[in-house]
Amino acid sequence: MRRLKIIWMAIFCLTFNVNAQIENIKCGGDSTLVLRRVYAGMLSGTMLKTEEIGTIDKFANIRVGAQAIWQPNKVFGVVLMTLAQTDFVNKPLVMNQCHIIVTPKKWMKIQIGNMATPSSEQRPYSVTADSQFEVNAQTIIPGMAPNAKVVFMPTKNSYFGGGIAYRYSKPEYHVQAGFGIFQWSGYYSNYLNKVGTSLTVSKGRVYNITSYKQDVELANFIGITIFKKSDIQFFADLSWNFEKDDLTRGEIGFLKNFSATLGKLEIKGLIALSYCDEGKSVNPYLFIHL
Repeated sequence: MRRLKIIWMAIFCLTFNVNAQIENIKCGGDSTLVLRRVYAGMLSGTMLKTEEIGTIDKFANIRVGAQAIWQPNKVFGVVLMTLAQTDFVNKPLVMNQCHIIVTPKKWMKIQIGNMATPSSEQRPYSVTADSQFEVNAQTIIPGMAPNAKVVFMPTKNSYFGGGIAYRYSKPEYHVQAGFGIFQWSGYYSNYLNKVGTSLTVSKGRVYNITSYKQDVELANFIGITIFKKSDIQFFADLSWNFEKDDLTRGEIGFLKNFSATLGKLEIKGLIALSYCDEGKSVNPYLFIHL
């Protein structure tokens, strides 16, 4: 099942900037408490083996989650997130986050708690369609952990910052910076005794992320919107594993995003078709989310 999940990752940049559809719901008469995101998604995939005609693998899973923020004033806030996911085979995934935000100046933000590290901010937020399955170049970035971080925003289009996380009781050091279409991060893990870095470039119809994990992997994903009106995109997902000295990820294909209205409810999703080299399979996919 894990192999099937990895196959799905290749198509999952979606529109490269999709957010949860249900957002910013005020809780009763209290304007300081807001459900920032509510998310539900279901995806499925089929793998048609090209070297074993008649052999078919398949999977399906469901994810639900929500994020809330309590912000009594402009300086202080508390953010909570929860999600659950099941593939009906393995043990369900449950994830929770809780952290505080202090904004002493418009150009400065401090965060402390169990949350995304500065590096993992280059991964999609957990309660979004982009995150239900990520591309390989995103998954090799360390995920959330107890940490403290600070970011400075000298202009609307630039930022830089850093933080210290603790993973398995050992420190992990992170830095990040962004300017215009570029987003970069780097880290050193005491637990793994390795460094890593990622660079994201997003401009118009093109999205590209490249990630490196010392002595382990170099991964790249690119997505290009080739027909803007019909929302059809080309994608390619490649990974070279240094430990195996081999191309362990190689998938190319096309996807089409869509949206539909059911009463007052808007449903979004995509259909996709790809070829996966490591699996030697042709893969059709269907994904639907709120």
